[in-house]
Amino acid sequence: MIWLVALTAAFSISANTYRQIDAKGVGNCIFATHGLPLGGEATYSDVRKTFTAPQTIVEHRCYFAKTLEEFAKDGKLENSLRDSGKYWSRYTIRGVDSSAELLNILKPWTYGEANAKFDQSRSILDPTNPQCHVLGSGHTASSVGCLDIEKTLRWIAGDKLPVTARVCVDTFYTVADVRGERWDEARKALLVGPLTEQRSIAVGCVDYTVN
Repeated sequence: MIWLVALTAAFSISANTYRQIDAKGVGNCIFATHGLPLGGEATYSDVRKTFTAPQTIVEHRCYFAKTLEEFAKDGKLENSLRDSGKYWSRYTIRGVDSSAELLNILKPWTYGEANAKFDQSRSILDPTNPQCHVLGSGHTASSVGCLDIEKTLRWIAGDKLPVTARVCVDTFYTVADVRGERWDEARKALLVGPLTEQRSIAVGCVDYTVN
């Protein structure tokens, strides 16, 4: 799991040069080797899209197109924010030149009054920071229990270095607008009910190289 540092207020979209919202209304995430405090964009000095070990991805900040309470209004039948107070961040590591998924961690977040007006989030990824508490196992966990990207890639690559992988985060919620039929592979049955889909709030990726 990744520790999400609480934000105290939404930040002005017009004043934020790092915020990039695509045509579908999906926000972006930036990654850096240093802290990314709220409202401190003027101090951000090492935001980058590529990292090379031993550089550490200390934090990432994700910018949303609107506040979480606005996303909670979506969905005619269901909305995970509105109905169950949940949204998620999925962290993946993939090979740059293939679709092979090397690691997938799903972290649930609780939605409520305290974060309803958030229009961005900050997450600590530094494996040496005690506030970061990714729950991994074996090669994926550092001595303090955090995901260690360099250690993970070295374990995967073995003696086949250098290796470059794509590290991505996708923060999303689920909604349903219509009812219908869907096949449940796990149950081997045809289910009738709301057709739920994932909707991304913010997505970002960087490339990480171990030589």
